[in-house]
Amino acid sequence: MRRLYRFIVLILLAVLLISAIEVINVVLIEKYNKWGATVLIDYVFRAYLIDLIFFTAFFLVSLLILFLAGLIPFIKKLYKTNILWIAFSLSTALTIVISFSYPINHHFLPRAYSLVSIVVNALLFLLAVPISIGIYHLGRILSSLWRKNSVVFISVCVIVGLLIVGIVNHIKVDREPISQYLVDLEVGDGYRPNILVLTFDALRPDHLSCYGYNRITTPSFDSVAEDGVMFKWAFCNATQTAPSVMTMMSSQYPTVHGRIDPFHTAREGITTLAQILKKAGYNTNCFVYNPNLMSKAGYGWGFDVYEEYGDINTLSLFRGTMTYLFIKNLTEALSKMGIYIKGNPNDWMTEKIVEKIKSNDRFLIWAHFLDPHHPYTIEDRFFVGDSERREYLKQLIESKGGFVQIDDLGVPIEDIIDMYDSEILQVDCRLARIVEALKLSGKYDDTVIIITADHGEELEDNKGIRGHGTCHYMAAVRVPLIVKFARSSNVGGIISEYPVSHIDIAPTILGLLDISDCPLFAGEDIRNNILMDELGFDKEIYIEGIVKGYADLEYCSLRNKGWCLITTSDYDELYYEVEDRYDHTNLIEGNSEIASKMKEKIGEWKKGLNELVKGLGENRELIMSEEKKEEMRGLGYIQ
Repeated sequence: MRRLYRFIVLILLAVLLISAIEVINVVLIEKYNKWGATVLIDYVFRAYLIDLIFFTAFFLVSLLILFLAGLIPFIKKLYKTNILWIAFSLSTALTIVISFSYPINHHFLPRAYSLVSIVVNALLFLLAVPISIGIYHLGRILSSLWRKNSVVFISVCVIVGLLIVGIVNHIKVDREPISQYLVDLEVGDGYRPNILVLTFDALRPDHLSCYGYNRITTPSFDSVAEDGVMFKWAFCNATQTAPSVMTMMSSQYPTVHGRIDPFHTAREGITTLAQILKKAGYNTNCFVYNPNLMSKAGYGWGFDVYEEYGDINTLSLFRGTMTYLFIKNLTEALSKMGIYIKGNPNDWMTEKIVEKIKSNDRFLIWAHFLDPHHPYTIEDRFFVGDSERREYLKQLIESKGGFVQIDDLGVPIEDIIDMYDSEILQVDCRLARIVEALKLSGKYDDTVIIITADHGEELEDNKGIRGHGTCHYMAAVRVPLIVKFARSSNVGGIISEYPVSHIDIAPTILGLLDISDCPLFAGEDIRNNILMDELGFDKEIYIEGIVKGYADLEYCSLRNKGWCLITTSDYDELYYEVEDRYDHTNLIEGNSEIASKMKEKIGEWKKGLNELVKGLGENRELIMSEEKKEEMRGLGYIQ
């Protein structure tokens, strides 16, 4: 019983100390002073208990391995002095170090793993060890004074009570906002085909063979297009992943849905397609491989299953803990060495989709593949260029650490295009596996397949630009859109000239299911206009460019009847894309009347967006770890 007293006293003392450290971190350093008491309990008390258990177990296992290896024959002596308390002291010291060093490294030091950081961490550990030993001895003194069962009972009640409050608040913090439309929505029992939405990062349509590319890059895409409708002139409504994917999910422009950049969540009050389909009885699943698409940013709303590649956090209870950070950093370090805990990202995504196809009926599966976004990986069987050049590029990428942005390779654009096309061939191979699973399960005919991209990719088509996110030229904003309808539609092999954009995806799916249109959706059901041509209808395509964290200019553009006006805070550009598909000749001089009318329309459109925002909630600032930010910097999403 004496050891039980001591253990409880130690827990209370350690929780008190580490809670004080975490409060200092949260309020003074991280400046999250809006959280309130219950959130602090969640992120301090719950997180500490999990970390304490993990690191204690970590030290015990480490000592056991050393003992079995015969490296520390004196471990029997340690055992006689109660190794559990030694492990407890060391784990407490390590938790103290992590609690302090994490904010210090990322707020006041140059890099997490710089020499200065290592020295600071070592000094912190030297300071933390005597503190933890002091806790141990203080616990022995206090436990010798507190011998009554009532003390044990009260202490246990306090620990359990605080833990319950923390867990309940954690669930409350992660709760999903429900719009009034969802509350009032009544869904009938109409035809419910399966829905499969596949989005590919930075995929240009003119590099797909079904869109007329001179290389055979997409036999599987081509096959799906033959069974459906291929929209020749489809556009994103934002040129960055974060706002673009949320636009697809919510059928709203970035200003309205609020996910304007990597640093803000979506607004409470918007409605996502997944939320509607979940209420319609669908099993909703989402699998993503892109650090932008965090569930807590709003992308997870409405999904029964939402999994992010590289995220070992399968239980939300582990969010915010150092245990999670420790394991995540380990898995990321291994992946950079080519060792994947979850397997190759593309393979992991594909098998997750196949698994859900086989096990579920009436499903919505939404998956976002990072490829063909840079950094590029070269697999011999997929490389489309010269073999000698392939070996040179592989060595070059390896010499730069294997994780290189598109502008940092220092190679001609021809090499970039070869690697880009090779990545397209890789994802096409995964699409073949998915289509095969649908056919083998007998679900292909009853599944609506939508294939698109979050945005395009500039490959020196205009002004030598590489990449995306910093311009609205055709190569950056045009995306593929292939829709394979269910068998009841009897539509296939059609190439549509009708201009469409991402905001049209969700309303079209609702139309297919005969579900009443969401009043907050900005797009249209495009099925009735498939056979219209590009110039035969007065369709306006607006693209918003809120570029915080991406570039220095704010872009907006309007495409209408062949004309394209790109307006920024510094200048305006006008192109006639019927004759100038890649926006090479600025026609602003001599066409000022057209430009003026289009700019006026953009102004009215912006005004309408601002009016819509007034009826919605706030887009909260997103709390991101520095590791997540580093991952996003590596992909060029933030600066």
